[in-house]
Amino acid sequence: MDFCFTEFSRSSPREMATWHTNLAHVGDVPTHSGLHTAMGTKKARSSGKRSKSIVKTRLKVLLVTVVVAIPAFLTGPIIWPPPADLGVEPTAGQIPFFLLLAVIEAITLSLGVSFLLFGFVPLRRALGGSSWRTWAAYLAIGWFLVSWWPHNNLHTHNGWICRVSSTSSTAST
Repeated sequence: MDFCFTEFSRSSPREMATWHTNLAHVGDVPTHSGLHTAMGTKKARSSGKRSKSIVKTRLKVLLVTVVVAIPAFLTGPIIWPPPADLGVEPTAGQIPFFLLLAVIEAITLSLGVSFLLFGFVPLRRALGGSSWRTWAAYLAIGWFLVSWWPHNNLHTHNGWICRVSSTSSTAST
């Protein structure tokens, strides 16, 4: 009795409703297609709602990711233009790699925004509901995902990337 009470007191309202439903059907036998009772077979109900919820969340994450990534990729050079007095332009062989870096940064930013919008509840569920640990992990993951876009664009704006590559190529000759 003590074990049941302890487990029941730690349960969420949804789990309590499940406990109540299970207690009401003590004589029922679960089967692969539903619940076999004296009155017939009932279909399992909750799996369809959960899968629809997961699909909706994934679509929301995808939508936010695309909506944030495209403007981030396009506005990065506008917000942080490269310095005009740099003197060294990237070569034709370097440009695809700088574009790939910009795409990765924009996708990382948009995934970070999606995580900050939709990731707290799953993270809390995964970490067992600890308040401080959940918030610390949530903010750290969000910061690590979002901070790359402004960080690398500021490097480009200040000319650090091009100066380092031109300095290293000059030093090697």
